[in-house]
Amino acid sequence: RSRLDDREWKPCRLSSLGKVESGRDIYALERVDGDIPYITSGSQNNGIGYFVDNKNDTYDRGYIAFNRNRAVGLAFYHPYWSVMGNDCRKLHLSEANENLYVGLFVATAISMQSKSFSYSRKLGTGRANKLQIMLPFTDAGEPDYQFMEDYIRELMAEKKKQYQGYVKQRIAELCADHDY
Repeated sequence: RSRLDDREWKPCRLSSLGKVESGRDIYALERVDGDIPYITSGSQNNGIGYFVDNKNDTYDRGYIAFNRNRAVGLAFYHPYWSVMGNDCRKLHLSEANENLYVGLFVATAISMQSKSFSYSRKLGTGRANKLQIMLPFTDAGEPDYQFMEDYIRELMAEKKKQYQGYVKQRIAELCADHDY
């Protein structure tokens, strides 16, 4: 199993990982109910505030959205098509674009910095470009994207195995209770 402590970790600016971009609001009166996730600055539901049928120039997938306002600094990875409001910023990873596992890893690293921000100290585009997060690095001095992917894959496989064990045990308990 991959271990977080067997790698060298270094601070890394978000701007070195990809381009930070702003969202654009779809105001309440403009929103049409639909199936497209509309990402807001929430702390739950992967930041999804609404489902709309509107599209704007933020319509995208495979990016990390992080909150500029409200739950400032929390980040979520969005592998699905969605639109994003102005209370969020997004980051496409240059070297691991649309990689679910690396996206989840980096989103977690961004979220770990959320205590540095507040309503009066927002995470706008300028501050986000300067934000440093801790990442594992290769011996060549580059972010270790392969390690990040492997680590999250292993973690997800472990969680899936735990869940399958729970489901198997619960089905056995239910069947025993009903004499099937």
